[in-house]
Amino acid sequence: MNIRYVVIAETGSWGAAKTLRKAFARAHLIEHTALSFFEHSVYADEFAENWRSWQEWGADEYRHATGGAATGAAESVRVIIYPLDLDEWQSWRVCSVTGALSAIPADTKTSDAQASRRLREIAIQAEWINGAIKPIDGASRAAA
Repeated sequence: MNIRYVVIAETGSWGAAKTLRKAFARAHLIEHTALSFFEHSVYADEFAENWRSWQEWGADEYRHATGGAATGAAESVRVIIYPLDLDEWQSWRVCSVTGALSAIPADTKTSDAQASRRLREIAIQAEWINGAIKPIDGASRAAA
């Protein structure tokens, strides 16, 4: 897969990149090292599993690796993560007014309704907490 991560934050900022870390940085959500725990996730279930692992042992490991430092003040921002497979999507853009993502499928036979449904399927709503990514239960699919 040729993935391009698009991260849209509730703050109105957004970023896109080949890596999740760069996409978050371009969305002005920068952390020290916690994001490395999540950066290779692509699917909603991977984010959920990584969040469980973060809660079980990742946060403690992070504190140990940073000499006991916590992840800082609890900064929390809701985000939507779109792991776009560039083989599936011809182009995409984020609206500067609404912050919504629109994308054109590579398959020209795909209808607008099918494309919107597919974007909802791959969208992952989450909470960015100082670099840790917590999937939002019951809201793993965003409106396109």
